[in-house]
Amino acid sequence: MRLGFPLSAAALALLSLPVFSALGREAGLEDAAAVGTTIPKFNATAVSAFDSSVTGRITAYFVIGVTCPATPSYAGRLRTLEGEYRSKGIDFVYVFPNQNESAESKVAWYEKVGLRGAMIDDEESEIARAFGSKKTGEVLLCNKDGQILYRGGIDDSVAEKDVKNRYLADALNEHLAGKPITVTTSKALG
Repeated sequence: MRLGFPLSAAALALLSLPVFSALGREAGLEDAAAVGTTIPKFNATAVSAFDSSVTGRITAYFVIGVTCPATPSYAGRLRTLEGEYRSKGIDFVYVFPNQNESAESKVAWYEKVGLRGAMIDDEESEIARAFGSKKTGEVLLCNKDGQILYRGGIDDSVAEKDVKNRYLADALNEHLAGKPITVTTSKALG
């Protein structure tokens, strides 16, 4: 099931506190979510169940942190990406794994920014670890079959005025046009 929803007090009750300390590569996870592989399977509770093995839509998974210094500068860009690509059939899923962030702060940030994709409080950081994420601000773009097409940052600068490469938008445009993705990996700046 793919979700797009506003959060409410009922949703907040379903979210649990996260556990995402500094993520490092664990043995065997280095290539667990490499470009060209299938997204690791996971089940998570947002407002209703979310199952990554349900395929059929292009999905962008964002590993994001409320207290990450880069997050405020990306809020508007995330909202713009959603606005441009949700109407083209792209799902957006926000994975919040930081243990030092309360469920309330995550919901408040999500609602303040006005995002509409699924929001997951990644209890125990299991999803972020399965993705092999080392930091927040990273995105994994998957095709309709769950194959990872792009992994990295949204773009090449925390400062929006300095952006020269819109990696995620370029990857989405190329994939939607049936072309190979030119840049499949980049550095996440979170």
